[in-house]
Amino acid sequence: MLGFKEGDDFYSLGMKRSEFKSKFGPAENTEIGKFPTGYLANTIADYYVNDGLLVTAKADGTIIGFSFYVTSENVLKAASVATDTGISAGVSVREIVRKHGDPFKRKEFRYGPIESLRLYYKYDEAVLSFDFDHGILKSISMNAEYLPYLDQ
Repeated sequence: MLGFKEGDDFYSLGMKRSEFKSKFGPAENTEIGKFPTGYLANTIADYYVNDGLLVTAKADGTIIGFSFYVTSENVLKAASVATDTGISAGVSVREIVRKHGDPFKRKEFRYGPIESLRLYYKYDEAVLSFDFDHGILKSISMNAEYLPYLDQ
């Protein structure tokens, strides 16, 4: 199961939001039901602003996503994190591919000044993704129940 470790605590996709909050602490900001359709429909988003972390849970409290922003993004400060393979702020696409192999899916988007790339890696029914903007790693995300959306 995908997740992350802080100290002796391990937080995984599929755990309950209440358990996560009791161990990790309260979020600085929470949004409920912001998206009416799609993967994020009827979800709860907890923003851990000072940790650069966004936690997404279904209405029943089951966590389906963790996103760490390794560079400051809107309201979130940069997260000081690294994956178990050493992926952290400042790495290149080449380094990720060297450590994780070719991605399950690669999505590129260019329009005017916007240039983004997302690499997706499949782990059973979970997805690990790396999001780049103009060649700079912006976020590292883990999502459950996401695979059907990659086919679109």
